Amino acid sequence: MKKQIQIIVIILILPIIGLCQNKFSFGANANTQISLITINDSQAASGIDEKGGIGVGYSIGIQAQYGLNEKIFLRSGINYQNRKNRHKIEGLRFGTDIMNGTESSIQNDITITSIGIPVDFGYSIKSKSEKINYVIGFGGVINVNSDSKTEAKVLHEQIDDENLTQAENEVDESIYTIGIFGGVEMQLSDKMILGIEPNFRFTPNNFNLYLYNSEASTFETGITLRIRMK
Repeated sequence: MKKQIQIIVIILILPIIGLCQNKFSFGANANTQISLITINDSQAASGIDEKGGIGVGYSIGIQAQYGLNEKIFLRSGINYQNRKNRHKIEGLRFGTDIMNGTESSIQNDITITSIGIPVDFGYSIKSKSEKINYVIGFGGVINVNSDSKTEAKVLHEQIDDENLTQAENEVDESIYTIGIFGGVEMQLSDKMILGIEPNFRFTPNNFNLYLYNSEASTFETGITLRIRMK
């Protein structure tokens, strides 16, 4: 915990250092993210298909960027993160399914909300156009997790869907995310820059999933929009 506090303090004073040296810029960002659960150890019975689904999440926040030189930059800030992870169990047969020769499935959604402190190292590549630069880089996020929530329901073939109020998942939430990014920056005016950055991330959350206690982890990809002021 002491080490995490030290990292946060360093991140928070970077903007002040940058401002003093006129290499500082600030702005806001918004990210849309797709996550895919991968099943590491399925405990489902024979004939039942347990697999990961696609969940859609988002984050919004403020950022500060410091230019170490003309090409290399350091970026940080603070974000609110809402990440949804989807898990599916197919091939289930309840009493009505046995009678009617049908099958049912369970859709299990796990939503994790947190505060994220990103730390990115990036490299800017000039293009032929004076108003466009390309960026690539790597980094991570310190996750201060606040809550996780489960919403599950049975999807029947012939009768109405049914919510499962007793569904529970155990989530060992990771305190960090790592990833890479690339994209483009466009100069909208002398002071304003728009950035569009696709990214790929890995958050080593460990899930103990509802019904069969199967284990899983997640991978994420998304696009971040950034506006920053020089």
